Amino acid sequence: MKKIFFLLSLILILNSCKDLKKTERVVEPVEKKAKKVKENIYRLSLFGEFGTENRFSLWFVEDSNTKFNSKQYLSKKVSGIGGGQEVLFELKKNEILEKFRLRLAHNSENTEIKLDSLIISYNLKKLTIHPKEYLKYLKPNKYVELDTTSIIRFKSIEINKKVIFDPFIISNDKLNDELFNLY
Repeated sequence: MKKIFFLLSLILILNSCKDLKKTERVVEPVEKKAKKVKENIYRLSLFGEFGTENRFSLWFVEDSNTKFNSKQYLSKKVSGIGGGQEVLFELKKNEILEKFRLRLAHNSENTEIKLDSLIISYNLKKLTIHPKEYLKYLKPNKYVELDTTSIIRFKSIEINKKVIFDPFIISNDKLNDELFNLY
């Protein structure tokens, strides 16, 4: 009898443990929702076809009344691959883009590029400039022919028997206001 009582007690205890395991609450880790973090980074992206291997340069200032300098300068190598590509300039965290100068060719063999769009972004805000708006927002120097098509042409100029090649565009006052509004 003791054996039967002992066996029944043992079976009852084991069954109870099984039931406890079944009813134990399983705690699963809760996934945290990804917050859109403000990076405080300005980005300038160029999309287009850039011809032969080259280098693009960006000078920028945080105060539109100051001159461009070598401290606020970025440079990107551009491959000569066919087809479209992106060139991305990314300022350091908390640097402000209030005015810029963009040199689109260092190689005088490049006579033109196809620039489909220029996108400037800051955190979640962005401004997209399409070819028809280039003259509205950009001011070319005398080495650049800029119109409402996506083709931008470069030219050399001879001055005092020296060939000069320095094509660049500058953000105009209207674009500088838009840059300020991104911030």
